[in-house]
Amino acid sequence: MAVVLVTGATGFLGRALISKLCERGVDVRAAVRSLMNDLSVPYFLISDIGPGTNWQEALSGVDIIYHLAGLSEGGNTDATDDDYDRVNAKGTLALMTAAAEANVKRVIITSTIKVLGELSEAGPFDEKSQPHPQTAYAQSKLLAEQHA
Repeated sequence: MAVVLVTGATGFLGRALISKLCERGVDVRAAVRSLMNDLSVPYFLISDIGPGTNWQEALSGVDIIYHLAGLSEGGNTDATDDDYDRVNAKGTLALMTAAAEANVKRVIITSTIKVLGELSEAGPFDEKSQPHPQTAYAQSKLLAEQHA
């Protein structure tokens, strides 16, 4: 059976994903920012995601990563362009590098439609749409995708 690590485990998506994975009998672990959580799965404290994050212990024996963690736009009104780059782009690169070193078989990352732009001019965005990020947040998420 595969061992799964979920980053962003205490967020809206993370909680829902962990619940579904546990219902299916998957061996789930979580990466969290704080010891104050109510998760029912084993967890690893990753207090800050960035280029210097040590993922070694959390990735030991992991087969699949669901990378949901990141600095989001909207609720973080005090976040700077550098903060988005450090967490979303460089933090994801550090995780991808550590995952390769730990022989993780698969990584699934979340991103945002905003990497394609704020408005779709010629119809709905689709798989052929070219990236056109217009905010530091969207640019950091596009870099995260490219790092992955």
